[in-house]
Amino acid sequence: MKTLDLVEAANFLRLHPETLRRLAVKGDIPSAKPGKHWVFIDEDLANWLRSRYAEQARAVEPRGQTR
Repeated sequence: MKTLDLVEAANFLRLHPETLRRLAVKGDIPSAKPGKHWVFIDEDLANWLRSRYAEQARAVEPRGQTR
């Protein structure tokens, strides 16, 4: 297990650090702020990212279907 700071975690996820900070503040991404700085665990971020695959797959309609 490795902990990452905000910039490291943003680089890992390919997000802008401010975008990641906003997700953390809202509780939308696994994180902690034990003091003045946000901390992320690399395994938690990888699992969060994997969960997004499933969400995006459900959002895509099968071919040939119309609304």
